[in-house]
Amino acid sequence: MLYDGNCELCCSIVEFIINRSRGSLLAFSAMQAESFDIKKSGSPEPVVYQTILLLEGGNVLQQSDAVIRLLEKMHRPWPLLEAARMVPRVVRDLAYRFVAKNRYRLFGRREPCLLCVADEGRRFVR
Repeated sequence: MLYDGNCELCCSIVEFIINRSRGSLLAFSAMQAESFDIKKSGSPEPVVYQTILLLEGGNVLQQSDAVIRLLEKMHRPWPLLEAARMVPRVVRDLAYRFVAKNRYRLFGRREPCLLCVADEGRRFVR
């Protein structure tokens, strides 16, 4: 999972996922990390950098699709929110883009960090 390491909301989401995901299914990297290069993912779709990106098996999931897939990887009750797929993607992504566009104003900024607490540092890609 790639995220904006300057965004308070994004970093909080990473912490939330770490505390609620099943095992170590996910690895994390801030988009500000030196190792970040989306071109290596092989994604045929253009990538929106105002988003959380989920790289999975050569596919890049972004916006509401990435969020829903992340929910599937978490402990109950979070996977139940997968029902959001019934909402048309255009509507889901519109709501997602509103939050993404206003995330610094609504939630604040932080200095770039990888949230490498001693116990979870192995889950971060550098």
